[in-house]
Parts: sequence; C-alpha cells; structure tokens
Amino acid sequence: MQFPLGDVYAMPLERAEEYGFVSYYNHTGDAATSRASNNLTLTDEEWRWLLTNPVGLAMRLAAAGGLGLDTSALPQLLPCLLWAVVFVLVRLAAQTWLSRIGVWLRLAVPRARHRGRGTVRCRRLRKFQIQLWLAVYYAASTAFGWAVQRDKPWFGFPASEDNRIALLTPHPYRPEPELLLYYQYGLGFYLSEMVALLAERDMRRADFLEYFVHHLVTFALVILSHCSYEHRFGAYVLFLHDASDIMLAVTRAFLYVVDAQRTVRVISTSGQ
Repeated sequence: MQFPLGDVYAMPLERAEEYGFVSYYNHTGDAATSRASNNLTLTDEEWRWLLTNPVGLAMRLAAAGGLGLDTSALPQLLPCLLWAVVFVLVRLAAQTWLSRIGVWLRLAVPRARHRGRGTVRCRRLRKFQIQLWLAVYYAASTAFGWAVQRDKPWFGFPASEDNRIALLTPHPYRPEPELLLYYQYGLGFYLSEMVALLAERDMRRADFLEYFVHHLVTFALVILSHCSYEHRFGAYVLFLHDASDIMLAVTRAFLYVVDAQRTVRVISTSGQ
C-alpha cells in the first residue's frame, strides 16, 4: 500500500526535536519499508520503564529535551468556544421537542391544573431529555467521525498492522482541516456539557461526579493529543467513544421510561 507523503509533517525535524516528540519517524511512503525502518517495538526494559517512568522513556526515545507538547498549537482549538455556545443553544431549543417524546412515552403527564401552562416538572423527564440529547449528539458525531476517517490509512476494524503503522507515521503529523473540526466541535460539546452539569445542580443526579470527571478528562485528553500532534489516535478514540456511547445513552433513556411505567402500575394497583 502506498501512502503519498505530501506536506504531512507539522514542523521541521529540528523543531520536532526541540519540542521532544517521541520520535520523528522515517516515513518512506511505502508500508513495508516504513515497517522495517521504524522501530515500533520496545524491549523488556523499556516496557518496565514505560510503566514506571513514561516521561523519562519518552524523552530518551526522542533524544531531545521537552515533553512532546507544542502549546503554540492551542489557538487552533479556540473555535471550540463558539461550538460550546452553539451546543448550549441547540440543547435549550431541543428541550420542548424532547419533552414531547417523554410525555408521549408516558414518562410524565403535564399537570396544568397544578403547575400552570402545562409545564412538565419532573426530574425523571429531565434526565430522559439529557440522555436522549446525548444519544442524538453521539449518533451525529459518530457519522461525522466515520465520514472524515473512512478513507484514511489508519482507520480499520480491527486495526491491521498497516493501520497501526499509519497511526504512528509520519510524526509529528499535520492534521487535515476536517480532523481539526472534529476536535473543535468535540471540545465545544464537552465544555457545554460541563456548563450544563453545573447549571443543573438543582436537579439531584447520582452520576453528577461521574459525568463531570468524564467530561473533564476527555477535554484534557483531546487538548493533550492536539498539542502532541496525535490527532490520528485522538480521532480514532473519539470515534470509538462516541459510537459506544450511543447505546449507553439510549439504554439509560429507556430505563427511565420503564421506571415510570412501573410507577404507574404500582399507583394503579394501589388505587384499586
């Protein structure tokens, strides 16, 4: 398999060594030659070092100072702030539509006589809205992630040896505009979700800490992978993450429906 080189390197060799990237791989354009020319395996001693002192191992393999992070690349992620505003507005606009789905599924009944204007005030319904919103986002993001990576040499299931080589070579890799967009709106989404979690503190959520830490760690990992020019790894992991979370969000949403129906049956039985 031939992979055209083009202008794929994010920086010259001297600057890569200055920042201390793990390795400036010799990418020849031919998969077999690249496999032979790049030492992508670790010795037993290096594996032990990886577990006990990964930073030291990275600096040793780089044969240069630095931690392999280029913070001057951070301004490329600033559009995530705009995306965060967009996601907050879309989330608010979708609440009415998501509420109607919950009412249709008998998750809650509008209590106009007691609340006025038929406003549904039900924690269960709000949690249902959140999970359904997450399912919609993850489905859309999975579709976009597949669209921008389906023809990339590193994208494959399960990952072949050629896929794994392409994940590592060449490095540091200059990300395409669509990969940067994937990062930008992904960061914006998790930033908006952290804001929403803090704004919804009036709603008791047993999974508040779990979700907040999850979003915070994801946010940090995306930023670190961007500054280390590991966009191929980052995009691959984001795709797997979003795809797996679709069913998780859908399952949680319908667990609320099942719980509501169980409550209705209990009330109906006790009233007879």
